[in-house]
Amino acid sequence: MENTKAKILCVEDDIDLLHLNSTILQSAGYEVIEACSGNECLQRIKEIRPDLVLLDVMLPDANGFELCKKIKEDPEMFGTYVVLISGMEISSNSQIKGLEIGADGYITRPVTAPELIARIQSILRIKITEMALRKSMERYQMLIETMNEGLGVVNENMIITFINDKVCELTGYSKSEILGNPLLNFFNPESQVILKDEFYKVRNNICRPFEMKGKKKNGNDFYVIFSPRPIFNPDGEFKGAFAVLTDITRNKEIEEANTKNFIRLRTIMDSVGDGIYGVDRNGKTVFVNPALLRMTGYSEKELIGRNLHYILRHTKSDGSAYERDDCPILMTLLKGETFFNISDEVVWRKDGTRFPVEYTSAPIVEQDKITGAVVVIRDITERRQAEEEIKRLNRDLENRVIQRTRQLEAVIRELEDEIFERKRTEEKLRKYTDRLRTLSNRLIEIQEAERKYIARELHEGIGQTLNGLKHVLDMMFGTQLAGNEACFSEIQNTVRDLIARVKNMSLDLRPFMLDDMGILPALLWHFDRFKTQTKIKVNFSHEGLNIRFKPEIETATYRIVQEALMNVARHSCANEVMISIKADSENLIINVEDKGIGFDYSAVKTLGNSAGLKWMQERISLLNGKLLIDSSPGKGTRLTATLPLSIRI
Repeated sequence: MENTKAKILCVEDDIDLLHLNSTILQSAGYEVIEACSGNECLQRIKEIRPDLVLLDVMLPDANGFELCKKIKEDPEMFGTYVVLISGMEISSNSQIKGLEIGADGYITRPVTAPELIARIQSILRIKITEMALRKSMERYQMLIETMNEGLGVVNENMIITFINDKVCELTGYSKSEILGNPLLNFFNPESQVILKDEFYKVRNNICRPFEMKGKKKNGNDFYVIFSPRPIFNPDGEFKGAFAVLTDITRNKEIEEANTKNFIRLRTIMDSVGDGIYGVDRNGKTVFVNPALLRMTGYSEKELIGRNLHYILRHTKSDGSAYERDDCPILMTLLKGETFFNISDEVVWRKDGTRFPVEYTSAPIVEQDKITGAVVVIRDITERRQAEEEIKRLNRDLENRVIQRTRQLEAVIRELEDEIFERKRTEEKLRKYTDRLRTLSNRLIEIQEAERKYIARELHEGIGQTLNGLKHVLDMMFGTQLAGNEACFSEIQNTVRDLIARVKNMSLDLRPFMLDDMGILPALLWHFDRFKTQTKIKVNFSHEGLNIRFKPEIETATYRIVQEALMNVARHSCANEVMISIKADSENLIINVEDKGIGFDYSAVKTLGNSAGLKWMQERISLLNGKLLIDSSPGKGTRLTATLPLSIRI
């Protein structure tokens, strides 16, 4: 097909676009015919039989997609190529839709003239190739229809004269091992009788396909379908036959496997207690199991081939007619839906009685097509009886509950009076508790203030006085009074020791840096002092302590750590202690852990003989915090204190 001879029908309702497309295609050497509507398009196709239709998707009297589908489905327009073109329907979904309904191409605007010509030329080349292929297929159609796999030829004496490679592949023999040998040599005696009979029929021009079983070279069986045709010379004399051999060995194996599976499935269905039956696409019964026959009283012969809806489920439990259109099993056949545990229906026995059932309906799908459905029915008579018994028991229980409720109402009224009185007592107790908490807080504040005052007095008053005394003694010692050196030296040592003790007492009462610099510097100073005094190593980690907190939080944190370290030094026998303090927006969490000898915390808590732990618990409780201690003999001790941070300063 040359460009100058190819006829293209342009269909477009926009006159300007129609003339533009025609001009572009005519410039490429094509014969162009124009149409402005869907009806005119169909008429032109039948009149001029164009090689290609360039079809606009949006026409005034027709939808381009539907028009394309109509062209492709009309036998009179067979072979007409259709290319859809649009400036509006340009999405991927639109293009996919057009190609799925049969369009040979889809062009979206804007499109340049060279691109349009190239796309049209490409599609026409495909059509040329298709036409050539169609002619070739027509020449060899007879051979394709008769030859599935193997091809063999025998003479009038059934001697093999020709085979193709497929026959060798099928039998396992080479061509040299087959050619020149009688066909009967490759089949057992039973099959030989069939071959002779069929060959006689072919000699008389009676041909039909027939199945045969043969032996491969390795001894395995193979199954083929012979499709024979006689060979006559020009004088009408029989000269032999040729046959197409279709290998059905795999099909036979599958058939045997299916037979075994069917036997297994049949055994399973025969042994289950639920009723099972299957229906075909039209709702006709194809199999039933013995349990269903026992349930209903019917025989298998009475049910096979019939629609069981009209036999077993024709009427609802209330006596009204059960229309088949309302049946879930029909929905399974039509839409492939699976329905589970439908329990509001009944099945009717052969004797006219009924029983409640629960059933499931599932589709049978083969090669993506619904070919039937399987229905599993369970007799729930006993369950319904049990449900009725439960309802009766519930009613009895409700009556007993009502009686008991009346009795309880009187008791409740008495309890309400008692509760009211108890609430009054609890309110008084709460007020006393609040006052006690306030007093405890005030006591701790006074205690800390007194500690601070005494510490400052020791440091600034007595400490300074002792320092002055030491200075005077140093001056006197410098005069080198004869015979008094040893006495003055002892006095100096005593004063130095007294100064150190006063300083330690001051720091123990309250370190000044806690008030002046905050919790972190005070703790670091205390850890150094603790290590120097006890030789116990302190591993300290912290997070969020580089800010100031409320005084009561800082004081409580320092005292808790101080008390915990004092317990480690006195009781744990540990040489190392791990301390971690972390502060976030809500809480300050203190962890103190050692690997010492530990102790039985439950026993200590029960005896209540640990003043330090009691003091620590009381201080934490006053701040609405929590204290957890995990310890046992030989496993060390872990203390965790959580202090809520309501406000930071």
